[in-house]
Amino acid sequence: MGEALFLLLPLFVGATIAMVTPRPFAAVGLLSATISLLLCLTTLIAMRTEGLLCAIIAFPLVFGSLAIGIGVGLLLSALIRPARNFTTNCIIFLAAPVLVFGGHHLEMKTFTQARTESVTTTIHLLRHRKKVWADIQSLDKLAGRKPILMYVGLPSRRGAS
Repeated sequence: MGEALFLLLPLFVGATIAMVTPRPFAAVGLLSATISLLLCLTTLIAMRTEGLLCAIIAFPLVFGSLAIGIGVGLLLSALIRPARNFTTNCIIFLAAPVLVFGGHHLEMKTFTQARTESVTTTIHLLRHRKKVWADIQSLDKLAGRKPILMYVGLPSRRGAS
């Protein structure tokens, strides 16, 4: 759900925010979108489902899509003036998720086969492979210096499996 999640969803969220916000408060739409994006990324970092580095890398991409969405929403709101019409606002709120999930299904159709990339490393040990594998699985922590990127958000290995 790459393009749909990072580009299409913020685009529609930004357009929806701009279209339902009254016209003189366009800057409020951009401010509320920025605050909601920062709150979402902070929550993902706090719950440890996303790393700090990933959130920093994703922010400009998602923010750019949000800003473009707000621009499109402001343009459309000047043309159809949806903030005054309850029915139009409901249609906007209901159409955005349908378009995002439709974009996800279109995106999935482009991936017809799985990635086939692998990295292999070999080493010859003078023990039986079952004994070596049992020793590897018993390691809870690997000693040694961590590269700087391991401290800013890249995942680190917690154990062997």
